[in-house]
Amino acid sequence: MSSVSSSRPAAFAAACAVTLAACASPPNPPAPGPSPSSAPPSASIVYPPLPSESATITVQLNTHGLIPAVSSTVTAGVCERAVGPVAVVVINPDIPTPRCQTVAGSQGLEIVNRTGDFGSTGKTATIRWEPYPTVSLEPGQAAMFSGQFGAYLAPGDHLVSISVYAGGGAEIYLRDATQTTGPR
Repeated sequence: MSSVSSSRPAAFAAACAVTLAACASPPNPPAPGPSPSSAPPSASIVYPPLPSESATITVQLNTHGLIPAVSSTVTAGVCERAVGPVAVVVINPDIPTPRCQTVAGSQGLEIVNRTGDFGSTGKTATIRWEPYPTVSLEPGQAAMFSGQFGAYLAPGDHLVSISVYAGGGAEIYLRDATQTTGPR
């Protein structure tokens, strides 16, 4: 028997011991506020839970006026309707999901970094969402942007800049800042 073959059982036993020790540890308590896995999906896509529910970052608003839209119309072509109190953007390895969302003034924004899904190597994503400070999300982290769209956005199309898409990102289309029941 070679030295490589004889070291395999020892490596396997060590891996089992680490796995069993991890199973015996109590689970992490959930982060306060809505978690990415419990937020209503903006489409019929269902995502598995994040690796760590405690990875949510809350970003505070810092503005004193409405941010003008980059366009009065949607530039992405198709724009899904965000459902529920929070519009969720998922950063996938290739494109954000959804690419564009139509939102109501009463909704908020959450962004989830899932660049490590689908067998891909995860990447840190830098998010620029005016008027908030720039946020960096590691794979598996989420950022919840405090405040409702109607409090800081003028109606129209707004771009969430996401570094992993070479300057591109996701669009948030606010149809009516005073609308509170969801876009029609």
